[in-house]
Amino acid sequence: MNFGQDVAARWQRRLVRRWMAGSHPQPRQTTMDPTPDQQEAFVYQTKQWRKDLDECLQRLKRGSDKGYTGERAPDHPVRSSRERSLAMTKVEEAIMWLGMDLKAQNTPNPYPHSKDPTSLVIEPTADGLKM
Repeated sequence: MNFGQDVAARWQRRLVRRWMAGSHPQPRQTTMDPTPDQQEAFVYQTKQWRKDLDECLQRLKRGSDKGYTGERAPDHPVRSSRERSLAMTKVEEAIMWLGMDLKAQNTPNPYPHSKDPTSLVIEPTADGLKM
């Protein structure tokens, strides 16, 4: 038996002993429903995080855009790279996941026509994000 198999066998025996002893993991405890004031604070906090991340994303895009003509120090050249592109993608994903968190908090849908394929309405980004 090699080292990996030995470790796996030990863990399996340990889990079986815990199961037999009745100390197996219990289901995760759910939290209590937030009060309306707490719910409002959660929504505000999440929207503020989305706004802050969007500002960060805009700074990343300005720093990676060769066509950007705004204020930039001459000793800070533009650098485009796969790593920066991935960083921008991850910030966009974080904004998206915070949007999913808003959805989970049962906030009103900011895109009421989004699920209607016959609608030609395209709503602007919620919270005024530039993305």
